[in-house]
Amino acid sequence: MARWTSQTTHADVSTFNASAKEQLKIKARQKLLAVLSIAALLVVGSGVRPAYREFRQYRINQNLQAAQTAQRQGDWRAARDAARSVLLARADIDAYRVWARALGKLGSPITYMAVAELFTDSRATREDLLEALEVMALQAPQAVALSAYASLPKDFRDQAAFRAALVPLLIQRGQLGLAENCLREVAQPDDGPKVRLALLRVLCSRPNKGRVAEARRIFAELLTARADTEALAALLVLGEVPGGLAAGEPLPDLPAWLKNQPQATAQHHLLALQPALSERPESTSRIYAMAGKRFLTTDPGVLGAWLLRHDQAEMASDLLAELATTNSDAFIARLNALLHLKKTADITAALATPPASADLVEIEIVQANLAAAKGDAIGTSAAWTRALNYAAYDTTRNRCIELARSAQSFGATDAADDAWVAAVRLGWGQLPPFTDLQPVFASLIAKGRSEDLMAMFRTLLRFEPRNPELLNNAYYFAMLQHVLPASQVVTVLTKLIEREDKPAYNSTLMMAYILDERPADALALLPKVRGSKDVAPMMITALEGTARMLNGDTEAGSALLQDVNWRDFMGQERMLFRSVLVKFENSKLELLELTSPPVAADPDAMPIWRKALEHFEKDRAGDVLPALLAPKIPGANPPAPPVGVDPEQLRAWRKAKAETRHERSGAAPPPLPPPATGSLPAN
Repeated sequence: MARWTSQTTHADVSTFNASAKEQLKIKARQKLLAVLSIAALLVVGSGVRPAYREFRQYRINQNLQAAQTAQRQGDWRAARDAARSVLLARADIDAYRVWARALGKLGSPITYMAVAELFTDSRATREDLLEALEVMALQAPQAVALSAYASLPKDFRDQAAFRAALVPLLIQRGQLGLAENCLREVAQPDDGPKVRLALLRVLCSRPNKGRVAEARRIFAELLTARADTEALAALLVLGEVPGGLAAGEPLPDLPAWLKNQPQATAQHHLLALQPALSERPESTSRIYAMAGKRFLTTDPGVLGAWLLRHDQAEMASDLLAELATTNSDAFIARLNALLHLKKTADITAALATPPASADLVEIEIVQANLAAAKGDAIGTSAAWTRALNYAAYDTTRNRCIELARSAQSFGATDAADDAWVAAVRLGWGQLPPFTDLQPVFASLIAKGRSEDLMAMFRTLLRFEPRNPELLNNAYYFAMLQHVLPASQVVTVLTKLIEREDKPAYNSTLMMAYILDERPADALALLPKVRGSKDVAPMMITALEGTARMLNGDTEAGSALLQDVNWRDFMGQERMLFRSVLVKFENSKLELLELTSPPVAADPDAMPIWRKALEHFEKDRAGDVLPALLAPKIPGANPPAPPVGVDPEQLRAWRKAKAETRHERSGAAPPPLPPPATGSLPAN
């Protein structure tokens, strides 16, 4: 007998054939049941949705409270994470304040972009604006900080606190007189400690006996007012000035004061010993020994630098010798001491076995100095290149800026140029403005590095989109590199000259007219450039001669061009003129000097730092900022499209250019960099 199962029963039922009328009733009941089920789900869902929304808002508010609590407790990582979770759910100004402040405390490189968003938000308070300006002055590209200050209402710009925020930036730019005058103009006796600290910085930037005495009085006032944070910063500033920490009034017992300062570092404690060193010279050996015993194991790098400042290089080298084999800070400090002592053999031995955690950039700087001392130019250049390779991949800060200044201080011009190229093209950190980089641009022009120049100008336009000189240079080099068609450059330069007519801008427009096959228009601009000191006489002659050749006056044009020394031009400029004059090869014009065969780049020979630049330029958006509905300031947002350029027309022109080069060379055209960006000055 077959065993009964649920499957056999189901099979028996499924074989039952009901009548057509019964089947209709069954389907009707099924439809009714489905409708009732859907209705019930809708009722339940409509009741649950408000409850879910309320619960979601409750959790968001809890996260906001957690962020604010972490901020009060100084737990900045927790504050950052909790505030960001709120911002991912809603645009909340309070959460944004906490998040931006936490980024600053943690030293994040995107802090200046975060505070720039806050800076122009309509809900920002005076304290928000002041704190944002302080952060930008220390971390943002300098043009961004200056434009942010200029965008403030006049009553804020005239307040001492806002001017004090810019003092470190002005001092770094060498505008010492401007910094002092602007601050003294509005400073009052009852100004807060930050303003007093800014005045102390200004006084110590140009020290003399009277100014140092005033700075010491300000330091004593900060101590009396119990402004401990500002007093600790003032102590570091005075320690860099001769006589700033000399014994006597009005300074108190600094070691005793520092015992009650939990934020004091080893550097503060070592500086506090300077009054004793100046007052009791017979006890200096004992003081140095005491300092070494106290800070050797905890802060060997700071100790070594302090001893070196007091001409105790031999003591620093001996004290740090054993620890330098395992400690990175001790290793670098000892290397600097050995360099000071010119002990080449000891330096070579130390470099052979550095500790695993040693700072590779610092090691290569020492290698470069050692090679320079030996007269080894190749070794010096290789060491600076390796230092730049390591610096380009530092994600904590734009270390290429520091490396560029270090190379300049050692007289390594080529290394400094490379480092500035890398620093600007990376596009973040405290980059100097366009005007401060003129010596670097001049050096790069002399070397014919037009591609690097164009890339630097394109980056700087993110921070100075209304700088007419920068716009002129950016569009000129974009034209040289075939990134923009001449017709587009004509449009842009015409608008620029309408606002500010300068010979250099007319020179660029002449070149654009020539490339756009409008020689008569180019010749019409000659009176504006002739005799100008802003345009090289050889360039004026080349432009006039080329325009006359194209305009049919070949005899006069050829005579002018025969006097041109093409070696004064960049290779890209020579090739551009040749592309225009090649049709006149059968005339008396000699084009041999214009020939400059292109050199194919070898990917294997490309320095690592250049590969890093390509990587970062392709993905510049590293960390996306949370949304905060606010206007923008230059440098806080992605680059805008170029002025007067239709994107579709630009793409079509590039494609045609690429196809033309492909047909001529028989090889795939190289990828073109994106166009220069920016907007024209407003009326």
